[in-house]
Amino acid sequence: MATVHYEIIIKGDQNLLCAYLHGFLRGRKIKEGVIFSTECPLRTHHLREMIHYKGEVTHLICRGSVRPAMISAIKTAPEDYSFEIKKEQRITGASFTFKFETFSKKVGSALKRTFTRIPEGVRLNKYKPIEAVLPRAAGIEGYAPMHDYSFQGTGEVSGDVETVLLFHQRLAQNQFIELEDISLLY
Repeated sequence: MATVHYEIIIKGDQNLLCAYLHGFLRGRKIKEGVIFSTECPLRTHHLREMIHYKGEVTHLICRGSVRPAMISAIKTAPEDYSFEIKKEQRITGASFTFKFETFSKKVGSALKRTFTRIPEGVRLNKYKPIEAVLPRAAGIEGYAPMHDYSFQGTGEVSGDVETVLLFHQRLAQNQFIELEDISLLY
């Protein structure tokens, strides 16, 4: 059975909140299961939320098992910290889109391997790879408008929140892959 995750939107100074909760987690020896929006490329409606909630907000993703401790920590924070839970909801998954393009056969082979070795808990949707080989264009390619090889593609990754976040981090290390921010699914 998949791990249950929740998103908690908290109003308050982002730096103070992150420092406070990191200290809380360290004190409780909780090493995993909590992800701050400041630590991952999460798609949020930051400006709209700042206006709606009248101040700075932080999104926190946490496992269901850690959620009660996090809520308790936020509610029992010193009053002068002024933390306030604005919204809480169960997350059913996460997704992001990507695209890539290369004119190198070596890089193309590496990209093919990357997208055939998908971690368990992740689905590859709408994947459209296009590989083109044009032998007549072979030769010096400095600023050539035509290349003898090209590999490009687009797609979407979806699945379990933590697995999708880890896969996004792995793909972000490849300079040929352009990634969109992660969207949470409810």
